[in-house]
Amino acid sequence: MELTEGVFKVSISVRPGAKETRVWKDEESLHIKVKAQAQKGKANKEIIKVLSKYLAIPKSSISIISGMTSSHKYLRIECEDLRKRLDEIP
Repeated sequence: MELTEGVFKVSISVRPGAKETRVWKDEESLHIKVKAQAQKGKANKEIIKVLSKYLAIPKSSISIISGMTSSHKYLRIECEDLRKRLDEIP
């Protein structure tokens, strides 16, 4: 969902404590498995780091706007061509 031009609200589902890091999508949201445990914000930091790498954007362009302690989160992502970059994720 585009909030303003180049700024998007994205729904993600997270599984912390995974054996491997993985990002995939379906029609409703992004799914992310991260190795970090959900303790003291470690998994949240890894989510931002991983998405920054996958989307090739700075970490400062991604922030968690809700769901800090939940496995379902909403992110605010600043990226002009986010839809195109999300389409490249399998």
